[in-house]
Amino acid sequence: MKFYYETMPRYIDFDKMGILHNSKYAVLFEEGRLAMSASAGYSAEEMEKHHIYMVISEAKYCYKKPIRYNEKVTVELWVVYIKTYSIKIAFRITKDNGATLCAEGYSLHASFNAQTESLCEIPERIVSMWAKYKDGEPINC
Repeated sequence: MKFYYETMPRYIDFDKMGILHNSKYAVLFEEGRLAMSASAGYSAEEMEKHHIYMVISEAKYCYKKPIRYNEKVTVELWVVYIKTYSIKIAFRITKDNGATLCAEGYSLHASFNAQTESLCEIPERIVSMWAKYKDGEPINC
């Protein structure tokens, strides 16, 4: 199953040409991941209470078409895989009700315990939370 997050980037996120700045794609992706996590019933704050952080160890973004000011976008997210210590989440950002692909990519997250300051196995609750969004579709980026 995939997760969909709709938003409209802020005016401040655009450059002088009226195009969404490339650094803001990572922000859109992060907002989508946080919304997906919250929809699954396990917010970032709750993970942090248990000293677990899903830190980004790798990320790749491929830009396809620009997003212009006042355009609504949809961030489509899904889990490609879940391993013992890591999870790979893919995304697509589209506009025009999904007709125009603006960007796609993925991020690889490592499970990190802030108390021990080391990698740790992903807790079962987090695995089960993300498993509902497991699709396995690879990203063409």
